[in-house]
Amino acid sequence: MAHAYLITGPEKVGKRTLALDMACMVNTEPVADMFGQSTDIDLSKSHQAERIRAGIHSDVEVIDPATELPK
Repeated sequence: MAHAYLITGPEKVGKRTLALDMACMVNTEPVADMFGQSTDIDLSKSHQAERIRAGIHSDVEVIDPATELPK
């Protein structure tokens, strides 16, 4: 996994959704089953995923070129 990805393409095809889903997946720990084995990642119960989707996670930065100027 790279430190950053540039996702481009036409409007309204799911670029933002893809980016946020990827960020949620890499920032959420897998849930262990009753034998201690890591199984699935449940984003519906993930505090990290909630913070990412709310735009308040300190490790995730979404840049929208239509509204933000380069720094």
